[in-house]
Amino acid sequence: MNTSTEITDKMSWSEEKLLQDLGSTSGLLMAQEDPRIRGASLLGSLLLKLRPLLCGNSVIRGHFDPDKPIEEQVTLACAICDLLSGLLTGVSPTTVTVLVLRQGLGRICEPIWSDEN
Repeated sequence: MNTSTEITDKMSWSEEKLLQDLGSTSGLLMAQEDPRIRGASLLGSLLLKLRPLLCGNSVIRGHFDPDKPIEEQVTLACAICDLLSGLLTGVSPTTVTVLVLRQGLGRICEPIWSDEN
């Protein structure tokens, strides 16, 4: 499956399923820990670390259109996934990409983008 097809497929998943996928694939899951809880925790940690890289990337910012629904932002999603693919190991970059879009790239990047203006 190519990246854009995988992203498009995962855009139809529920947030719960995406977090469960992230928590299950992270390799850090404790046997008694709920993968959704682990996924949410991991996503929060990843966003803190990745925010400067995501928001400072001119290609990602150039493709960002807050007026488009995320389902129509496949080019943006692929740019995010491409960046994440080189940075993440042990977790699915497509799952993280869809979760980033669901969280709202504008909201995630607002602190950085507002400092630039």
